[in-house]
Amino acid sequence: MSSSAGFARAPGGGAGGRATSWATAAAVVTAAATIAVLLAGCAAAGPGTSGSPSVSRSPAVELDGANDAEEDLPTLPPPPTWDAESREAAKKAGIRMMRAFARPRLSAQRWWGELEPLLSPAARTAYAGTDPASVPASAVTGPAVLLDDTDGPDAASPWLAHVEVQTDVGRYVVLLSRTGDGSPWLVERLTPPRALWAP
Repeated sequence: MSSSAGFARAPGGGAGGRATSWATAAAVVTAAATIAVLLAGCAAAGPGTSGSPSVSRSPAVELDGANDAEEDLPTLPPPPTWDAESREAAKKAGIRMMRAFARPRLSAQRWWGELEPLLSPAARTAYAGTDPASVPASAVTGPAVLLDDTDGPDAASPWLAHVEVQTDVGRYVVLLSRTGDGSPWLVERLTPPRALWAP
């Protein structure tokens, strides 16, 4: 089983990089109606006149359900707001993550089963196979602190939050993301204390 105990690497990128916000893909469906042109037989011509073919056009074909695809597109959640409730939810998510993470004595199956729901899809892929026995932290020893808890033009993105959590081996930084207002904070990356970084 592979080990990424410090969770220092970022899903889809190197250590220290910020996780990209969610991008929602939209499907574009186009429908075209075809017109068939049929040539009818020539009408009989009288003496001294030339017959001219008559052309009939079939009616335009209407495709049932051409607009249904647009109606079936998923509705995007409203943009999140960076308010007191969001701040509190982010801190709780950071504490919850570190309490689930800092348990090196658990079996790998149980450890991952309780940790996986707290991770974003990208983080689940990146951290699958982590051996809990190699996790250096074994307890959360302090409260969570928001590192980007500001308002105004210099405020952090409302889609992301950095939460610092004190453990028995130092401070971990938990990078969280969410997809919209009312969506839960999910963990994108854990950055271990500097003292644990490989030289």
